[in-house]
Amino acid sequence: MDDYGRYSARLRAAMGPHIIDILRQGLSIVLDFPANTVRNRNWMRSLIDQSGAAHELHVLDVPDTICRRRLRERNAGGKHPFQVSEEEYDLIASYFAPPEPGEGFNVIIHTVAPAVDVDGPVRPRRNGVSQAGERLKRDRKQP
Repeated sequence: MDDYGRYSARLRAAMGPHIIDILRQGLSIVLDFPANTVRNRNWMRSLIDQSGAAHELHVLDVPDTICRRRLRERNAGGKHPFQVSEEEYDLIASYFAPPEPGEGFNVIIHTVAPAVDVDGPVRPRRNGVSQAGERLKRDRKQP
């Protein structure tokens, strides 16, 4: 987790000015960056504010049971180089905070309904949000 924090901060510092420049040129981009914490979303909000771009914050609302089942399936498939344990999943999930209205995002929520074959009770994650991705679109800015 320490490496992730260090390297993701370096990536944001390197990419931020480039992203702002692209948006100021009127081009649309999609950022596949984590937006699961207020801190990460503040960085994205700064890109929006500096560029003047319109935006959409897409939030995936997936019950915890489905996320865990998908993780077990991914781990069992052996095709992904990073295997996540239940303990690591719990740690990662503990950082998630849903976007609040005061953050100023145009939020679009995508809800995943539980399947009939879900093993165990379906409980939404503590904060109801599994992942968030940010989509910035220059051409949708309202004057």
